[in-house]
Amino acid sequence: MKTRTFSFAALAAVFVALLALNGHVSNAAPTMQAAATMDAATIAQTTLLRVVHASPASPNVDVYLDKGATPAIANLAYDTATDGYKVIPAGDHQLTITAVGDTKTVVYDDKVTFTGGTALTVIAEGLLADKSFGIRITVDDVSDTKGQARVKVTHAISDGPNVDLVTADFKTVLVNDLPYGSSITIMVPPGTYDLLVVPHGATDASKAVITLTGTKIDADQIYSVFATGTISSNVAVKPLLFVTSPVPGFAPPAMAPEAPTAAATMAQ
Repeated sequence: MKTRTFSFAALAAVFVALLALNGHVSNAAPTMQAAATMDAATIAQTTLLRVVHASPASPNVDVYLDKGATPAIANLAYDTATDGYKVIPAGDHQLTITAVGDTKTVVYDDKVTFTGGTALTVIAEGLLADKSFGIRITVDDVSDTKGQARVKVTHAISDGPNVDLVTADFKTVLVNDLPYGSSITIMVPPGTYDLLVVPHGATDASKAVITLTGTKIDADQIYSVFATGTISSNVAVKPLLFVTSPVPGFAPPAMAPEAPTAAATMAQ
C-alpha cells in the first residue's frame, strides 16, 4: 500500500505488555541508541519483530521460535503485545503458537522467512470458535518521519464490515473501504483530531463502530492502530494503539507494505 499524506488522528488506547524474548531474540527492544550503532551490513542481517495478540475470546498464548524448549514470548494475552520491536537474525524461523503452558494445543506452526532490514508485525487475529483464527505478517515502515507522524491502521475485527475512517463532520474520508485483514499506512501532521470509524459508506455518527475525540498525535512518532473485538459477541470493539520511534538506518520498505485493498482519499 502506498503511503499517503493528509490530516489524520491515531485511535486512542495505549498499552504496554512488559514481555522479554529469549533464544533467538534479544532481551530488549532496540532503543534509538542501540539502533544507531547498527551499520548497514548489520541491518541487512537483522529483522525487527513485534507480535500482537488481536484474537478476542482466545486464550493467552506462548510463542516459540525454532522449536525452542521455552517460549520466546510467554503468556501473551488478548489486546497485548511484545514491548516494542525485538531484534532477531534474518532468515527462516519456525514459528509456533500454543495455548499458554500447553504445548499440545497448537494454534499455529509454520516456517516463516524474516527478511533482513525489515520491521515485521506478526498479528494473531480472527476467532478460534469459528475457525477464522490465523496469523498475518505485515511489513512496517520504521524509517524517519521527517517532522510528520506515520500512522498504520489495521482492520482486525473478523466479523466486522469494511470500514471508513472519517472526520467527525464526515467532510474528510481518511481511509476508504478497508476490509478485515487489511492495513493502510498514511503520513499525518501533528495535531489534535476528532475521528469516527464507520461501516463503509455510512454518514450517520450513530452508526460509528469506534468514536474518537480530541486525539493528540505527535511529530516524529509511529502509530500502529488495530481495530479489534467482535460485532456479534460480547467482546467490545475497541482500538489498540502502539507508539514507537523511527529506527535509524532502516529504510522504507522496498515494496509496498500491504496489498492495495484500501484507498485513502481527501474530500474536496
